[in-house]
Amino acid sequence: MNADLVTSFAAADRSGLPDVHVLSDERLQVLWTLTLGKRIDGAGRLSAPEISEILQSGFNVVVSRQKILALLEEERGAKTIARHKTRRGANRYEIMQKGIDEIIRSQSNLIFVDPYSGFEGVREVEAVFSDICGAIHICDPYVDSKTLYFLSEMPQVSQISLLTENVQNSGKLRKDLSLFNKQYGEKLEIRVAGPGLLHDRFAIHDAGILIFGNSLKDIGKKQGFVISLSKSFSGMADVFFKNAWRSAAKF
Repeated sequence: MNADLVTSFAAADRSGLPDVHVLSDERLQVLWTLTLGKRIDGAGRLSAPEISEILQSGFNVVVSRQKILALLEEERGAKTIARHKTRRGANRYEIMQKGIDEIIRSQSNLIFVDPYSGFEGVREVEAVFSDICGAIHICDPYVDSKTLYFLSEMPQVSQISLLTENVQNSGKLRKDLSLFNKQYGEKLEIRVAGPGLLHDRFAIHDAGILIFGNSLKDIGKKQGFVISLSKSFSGMADVFFKNAWRSAAKF
């Protein structure tokens, strides 16, 4: 490993990029390294061992080269990473614009939705939801069929557990829930908690937690914030959700 490469990364201009230590997962840390490499002459394409060494020696972030290689190959399918072969047949990886955009966006963990530019705000929130992977647990006291609109913007999510307290126009929601699960593979379950239990709105996912001021069905109608926090903030909310979910009635 070239020590000068590590030194170059440690000294590189990181303005406009988030702090690598506050990124929510290893995947983003790998994308961050490749994004920073774009700013350094000769470092736009890196191998998995180089990325591992840069993170560990330059920034005290430990991610194994095996884990990085697996992440890089997954990201190729997501079109955030391109793979190049050297003349000797070695693989080197380069970040694409889609990956750079995600890293730049991750630096901001707060979205303000202004009703005077509601369309733009809704698009920003949709972008956040579209990046979520795995299972997601959503607590939203007020739901109707419009809630499903946001839930359809999560193609990488395998399971959605939606806990609510007030269902508006339940007949239409039941019909739309059936159509939703028919199209997206039976991945959404809705349960209704007892009265007076729920207040705040949040969504716990594999990489962190989202907190939103308005119910999903009302985003864009009124002013409100959507705040993204790392996994370390979701512990108590996750415990509450699981307890409330077990005692809630299936919709």
